[in-house]
Amino acid sequence: MYGLGRLLHKRVTTTGNYLKRWPDTPRILVFGPPNVPVTKLSQRLAIDLGVPVLSMKNEFSKVQKYAGKNEYDHPFYQKVKDILDEGDQETISKEKIGLKLLRIAEYAQEGFVLNDFPKSVADAESLEELGGGMNAFVHVNMPEFFLAQIESAKYECSDCGAVYQREDIIDEDTGIVQKANYPADGFCDDCGSIHIKPATDPEAFESALKSYTQRKEELLDFYNYLGLLVDIDLRKGGLDDYERVKSNLQFNIKF
Repeated sequence: MYGLGRLLHKRVTTTGNYLKRWPDTPRILVFGPPNVPVTKLSQRLAIDLGVPVLSMKNEFSKVQKYAGKNEYDHPFYQKVKDILDEGDQETISKEKIGLKLLRIAEYAQEGFVLNDFPKSVADAESLEELGGGMNAFVHVNMPEFFLAQIESAKYECSDCGAVYQREDIIDEDTGIVQKANYPADGFCDDCGSIHIKPATDPEAFESALKSYTQRKEELLDFYNYLGLLVDIDLRKGGLDDYERVKSNLQFNIKF
């Protein structure tokens, strides 16, 4: 069911005394539970790989907003908009909407880091039809109890969505530490806004965690079968683990 071949060229660069190897057109998927900084990690990977960060949610939103206008003035986009407006995930997967949008997106042709898709094994199977398929599925995780602690201490910039916390979060049993990152001057590090407010939302957190849990097992099984799974338990809290994430990806990525 999952057996698929791939043949990709290698991009090799020398750093220090060892070789770093990446595919010429790296296609990386990043997946994790709420309160793990999937977006930030994706952005860092994208910078190092020289490819864009993509969000399928954003791709869908652009079609819904702009279908019939400018570069979206084509019957294909109107059809996609109609399907998306219906909101039926089964139809969206069956029609391979995500795959089709990636195929025609000029900015996705040289590779990408995608951080909110696939939603199901059906979506994952469709992505393997894109060129040589995906090169890696990076699963970044932390214990649920620690994610809940992050939620209870969360602040957010209401202008750009950057997330902060005022105090260190430490679990002595696991050794996990997430350091405080609240800006000392009160201005958002990302956009300069002063509108940083408490953002704890237990209901939204539980809903997002449930969605992640429902998808986790089947997606990890699928990508493990393909040999694409890079599974990492974060220990230092998000971006402090970035080099370990990058190293694991580098030496497990498929060509």
